[in-house]
Amino acid sequence: MTRLCVGARVKAALMLCVTASLPGCGSEAPSSPMKVKVAAARPAPQRPPRQKCPEWHPPRDGQGWGEASAAPEIPPEVRDIVSATRTVITIQGLAGKPACIPMSGISEVDDFSLSEDKRFLDFAYSGFETMGRELVDRLSGADVDVSGEPYFSDDNTRVAAANVIPGWDPSNQGIGVWEIRRNEIVNLFYISALDIGSDRNLDSNRSYEMESWHGNDCIVLWSMSAEDSARFHDDKEPYERRMQLPRLYYRLAPVSGKWRLEETKDAAPCSRVKRSG
Repeated sequence: MTRLCVGARVKAALMLCVTASLPGCGSEAPSSPMKVKVAAARPAPQRPPRQKCPEWHPPRDGQGWGEASAAPEIPPEVRDIVSATRTVITIQGLAGKPACIPMSGISEVDDFSLSEDKRFLDFAYSGFETMGRELVDRLSGADVDVSGEPYFSDDNTRVAAANVIPGWDPSNQGIGVWEIRRNEIVNLFYISALDIGSDRNLDSNRSYEMESWHGNDCIVLWSMSAEDSARFHDDKEPYERRMQLPRLYYRLAPVSGKWRLEETKDAAPCSRVKRSG
């Protein structure tokens, strides 16, 4: 044992001892062991409970399509927000309630797309004599079949889609504009491919597809002949050659409070339109 004691007298004898190896010096009590305070571990954040849609059942009167024979496969990248059974597709909502899409006539779903703010989800679906593209507002739970890829206006308050290709089933194709409101998606304009031939401004033997929005009230579309449209959608055709195929341009905009689709003479038809509504 090694012990070093240093003594001094200040009005009385006082012995100070410093111990190098063992606790205590003389009659002093042993020193208490050092205590380390450990912060309590924070519990891991709990995920909100999974939202569920009630199972959908076909109408008893036999109207409409029945349920699917099997649940459609959901891609791994969207399984956190999308699930499905044989009767219903459940999409997790942003306000505590899910969006529920009945599996009426639907057998397959694919090509999911989620907006940057994760509010809007759209996906393609197909089944027995049916196909289309569903757009879902995860905030309100509203959904609408837009038939083609949705294009949003500059302020995301409106959405448009155009999907008219000759040779495809015209009952599942059309051109439309919708307004996104707080609790619903409202149609502002729609013309089915079945009705295009009856419109004097449109030719049922041509394709019609979206080009772009300009602001919130003017849309540019382009059109090709049936033959050129087939070449345009053929992946074997070189991209540069497809982009050089002749096309006509159309403008879709409100005129005197009513949305109107009409052919224009150039590729920038929204720059000179008098818009209202």
